[in-house]
Amino acid sequence: MVASLTLLIIELNEKDRSLGNAKYLVAIVLVFLSAMMVSTLKYPSFKSLGLRSTSTFAKAIIAALLLGFILVLPKIVYYVVPAFFTLYLLYGFIRPRISRKVRHEIEEEDEEEEAESQPISPK
Repeated sequence: MVASLTLLIIELNEKDRSLGNAKYLVAIVLVFLSAMMVSTLKYPSFKSLGLRSTSTFAKAIIAALLLGFILVLPKIVYYVVPAFFTLYLLYGFIRPRISRKVRHEIEEEDEEEEAESQPISPK
């Protein structure tokens, strides 16, 4: 989040755009992120993406398309990446308010993934 905001500010300065009062927003975001580092909010784990699964062909195609999109429109990255990280940060606050059924399904998948990844120790 911090790096993406820094790149966005550099991009805006290169285009001679002034941040105005938004320059104070960066300091507020940094203080907020510092507090979030010690918070107890739960965020989804990316371990469930299954990058080592057998269906890697489809994932490779998607990754190639994303990389191509970034190479074709490189300036859009400066705006999309901070927006993505901001949405992910806000999701931590929204997640507890999601229905129990949906939340249970998400947590159940995480627990199953963790159980499968733990080695079985001989007794």
